[in-house]
Amino acid sequence: MSNIKNEAVRDDISQPAVVQNGSSKHFEDSLDHVQWITGWRLWIIGIGQGLCLFMVQTELSITGTAIISITNDLGNFAISSWVFTAYLLAYGGFPIILTRLSDILGRKVVWLSCLVLFIIFTGACGASQTLFQLIMFRWITGIGASGVLSIASLYGFDLRPPEKWAQYSAAVISVVTISFAIAPVIGAALSNVGQWRWVFLLNVPLGVVTFLMLSFAAPSKLTQEPASRRRSDIPDGHSKGRTSALRTLDVIGVVTVLGSSILITAALQQAAKGIPFRSAQVIALIVVGGLLSLAFVLWQWLLSSNSRTVSPLLSWEILTNRIFLGMLVDSWLVGAIVAVSIVQIPQRFAVVNGYSILDAGVRLLPFAAVMAVSSILATVIMTRAKIPAVNMLISSGLLMVAGTVGLSKSSTSGQLQAHQYGFQILTGSGVGIMVVVLGILPPYVVERKYIAVTSGAVTQFRLLGSAIGLALVTCVSNPYLSRNLQGILSTEEIKDFLDRPSTLYELAPQKQAALREISGKSYNLQITIMIGFSVATVLFSLLQWQRNAIVIKG
Repeated sequence: MSNIKNEAVRDDISQPAVVQNGSSKHFEDSLDHVQWITGWRLWIIGIGQGLCLFMVQTELSITGTAIISITNDLGNFAISSWVFTAYLLAYGGFPIILTRLSDILGRKVVWLSCLVLFIIFTGACGASQTLFQLIMFRWITGIGASGVLSIASLYGFDLRPPEKWAQYSAAVISVVTISFAIAPVIGAALSNVGQWRWVFLLNVPLGVVTFLMLSFAAPSKLTQEPASRRRSDIPDGHSKGRTSALRTLDVIGVVTVLGSSILITAALQQAAKGIPFRSAQVIALIVVGGLLSLAFVLWQWLLSSNSRTVSPLLSWEILTNRIFLGMLVDSWLVGAIVAVSIVQIPQRFAVVNGYSILDAGVRLLPFAAVMAVSSILATVIMTRAKIPAVNMLISSGLLMVAGTVGLSKSSTSGQLQAHQYGFQILTGSGVGIMVVVLGILPPYVVERKYIAVTSGAVTQFRLLGSAIGLALVTCVSNPYLSRNLQGILSTEEIKDFLDRPSTLYELAPQKQAALREISGKSYNLQITIMIGFSVATVLFSLLQWQRNAIVIKG
């Protein structure tokens, strides 16, 4: 029997199901005896969960509006994308392995350990004295954030009964999207008064409070989490079973998938600095990164076929299931669209339209706020109207296509056009719908024992898509700027602008106007790339179509 619930064996796929000994049955039938957490403890856990998600998500979007202020202080704007990329690669490189680790050690211990790591190194980010230091601390902060996000997102599947999963997942994802809406304004406001360090330092006291809340309210293990069930499954004692289970972790799988992402991103970053793609240092990184990707796939096949001692990061049955494969690719693509939007839209308003950092952050609100609202509305409409999940995914992809096409035609004259906000709304709506549907789907696609790893995979691919997508548009836009500014600015002026965008205001008015126009074309080029990503989400959503469509009941 396949580990993935094939449509041929899923007569009723409107509810999560468990496959046992070749037959399926609803979770409700097997969980009637469970005493679910209710009352004040549930509320405290829920608030702590929301705060965790808010902190780790704001670390990305809040930096998007603060980056110009950061580089005006620390310099090196040309490599500033690594401030996002380092965090995103670490953030996106560990969800699968950390959720798998939480299956063995328990959700709470891994969750709180990652939260402590996040708190310590986000504080270190705020104390950085050079951009290089900041980037290094962002790597470690991202590892902590990876565990915080993946386990906080997953926790509801063990905390709440199956009939509450859709609403709970929507609430979790709405917190994520609301953080996107609030964070840019917070980051811009702090940067506007010259206090960019508090972009990071604010998370230290908030993180400590959250740690205390979860330490007090969350049980050491929930009844339904795998670590709790493992105790009764191992006759020789839990400790021995846990040690044996740790040996089954697919470390090679983690190294290959993370190494591939880092090398490909590094290659794109080298190209962003003007090094030709045909150069040995770029080609070598891409080739080795591609080989590591191939090694990951082959290693998963080998483990799935032969190994009884190591559990594959993603079993071959999961990797070859077209529905889940479509979900992973959609998650990767939408992650790129989110990252490029929240980083480049505020920068465009600041550089091209001449707005202050605060005003630029506020003007991202149509995108970010609609992301939050659409994720909630999509869940309500989808569950009550019983609209198939695949239909929602296709519709969200079409919204993103319409939005990115419109944004790619934005004026480069420096004059703000009102319809830019409308296209932000279209793009944000599509992103919000797709993210929430992909977040809800794993329990409806796989067996219960695979929920943690598949939920982590969806999160991981979205974050890796963010990192690589951002690196991709940067490697296209930076050489475009350098090439087209020659003859308008001197070599030193170009270097100064790429290092500190605020030097724009030191130029003569005629040069400022030319620089704004070329920068506008550069941002349009980046969004044009996102049109291709949006079209691809539609195609990979169509890949998930099946005769007996998945309908999620609320």
